[in-house]
Amino acid sequence: ELCEDDPTISVFFEKANLKRLKHHQFQLFKMLLHEDHDYQPRNLREIHRHLELEEYHFDAFMDHLRRALRERSKLPIPEIREFLSKVEMLRDQLLDMPGDEAYSDYLTEVVDRFYQLNTQDELIGHFFANIDLKKLKRHQNQFILMAMGKKTEYTGRTMASAHRHLNISHTHFDRLLDNLRQALNERKQFNKYFIDHFLSRVEKYRFVIVTHDE
Repeated sequence: ELCEDDPTISVFFEKANLKRLKHHQFQLFKMLLHEDHDYQPRNLREIHRHLELEEYHFDAFMDHLRRALRERSKLPIPEIREFLSKVEMLRDQLLDMPGDEAYSDYLTEVVDRFYQLNTQDELIGHFFANIDLKKLKRHQNQFILMAMGKKTEYTGRTMASAHRHLNISHTHFDRLLDNLRQALNERKQFNKYFIDHFLSRVEKYRFVIVTHDE
């Protein structure tokens, strides 16, 4: 019910045979809870490949599963955590993660817009003066793919070494996030759930990039 009511993932259930789907889901969960169960699932990647699932789709599913377990399950909290960890291990089987080729077109537009906002920004524009923007954008594309959870090779310097000399403050970092959110919001491919999820990943780099206490 939670998945069907969530606009982020409800489309995957609109034409599905829910009775059959729930049956297989129940059998899969029983197998994960009791490793000696004789259920033999089909190849999960092949079953889900045509859906083009993304990390944020799986995250939404996990959020709803966690809520359903807490509200309806009689399992103790430690067993719920153990079960969820087993489901989490299916992530790589369910997601057919492409590299940057599948994302190059609109990522390039997002990055271009992001740096347009940054260079024109009175607060942080000076960080982007007299630097090789073409090279910076290429590294930013790779970083965004990496932060999205895509399989890509990041060839830039480490976040710490690339930003250590800039004396970036929390206020500067907040403005960077604001500009990145705006650039993403302007693209119809990204919904709010995905943007929030992605920015939460970028947020993890705050205390690597920020080196100046205000």
